[in-house]
Amino acid sequence: ETARLTDPAADALVRRAGGNPFFLEELALASPAGETPGQDLPDTVQAVMEARVATLKPAHRAVLYAIAVIGPPASQALVAGLLGLDPVILRAHIAHLVAAGFLTEGDTGVAFRHMLLHDTAYAMIAPPDRARLHGEVVRLLETGADPTRPEPLPETLALHAQEAGDTGRALDYWIRASNAAIYRAAGQAAIAFARQGLALVDPERPESALQEMRLQLSLAPALMAQSGYGAQDVGRA
Repeated sequence: ETARLTDPAADALVRRAGGNPFFLEELALASPAGETPGQDLPDTVQAVMEARVATLKPAHRAVLYAIAVIGPPASQALVAGLLGLDPVILRAHIAHLVAAGFLTEGDTGVAFRHMLLHDTAYAMIAPPDRARLHGEVVRLLETGADPTRPEPLPETLALHAQEAGDTGRALDYWIRASNAAIYRAAGQAAIAFARQGLALVDPERPESALQEMRLQLSLAPALMAQSGYGAQDVGRA
């Protein structure tokens, strides 16, 4: 649509964008073709993106939200499973969102044109719906619903379970993720995954003591490998 903007319209958008190329692109996509932009256009990148998402048809917005929850790149098989959509219909929806400047397609899946678009769409999902979608992603990945990821990474499952509010499952996956990182000599990742899990430990949960111990048993050797036996962090772990 930007190619059909008149010269006065393009000049008005450039002034409104204030030298921000991404803001300019979003303003152009939000402006009716052939018309000079009015003063009712939003004044911030965030507001323009929110307005663009809000004007989508519900079916298109649902696809956008699903991809935001799955995280880029999202395979079409996983999106279809999450929304219960026929793959042919999903492909038509994705083609529309690509043409509208929301998404891009690559060999590994579908992604947002810009991470700011991803963050905006994700923030617009109602928290209960967001948690439900994350929980469904865990279920789909555990059952092999994504043929492009026959063995999903435990840290991916941990993050989705955590955002779903399934703390026990998230902790189990953070333990697996940290141990797997130790096995492949990825010390920094092992430390990060263990600490992610430890931040979720709730003393009120009966199984938390065992999960905390297992996380500490992953954290200590990773810290020793990174910092040496005498490091203070190792003693605390």
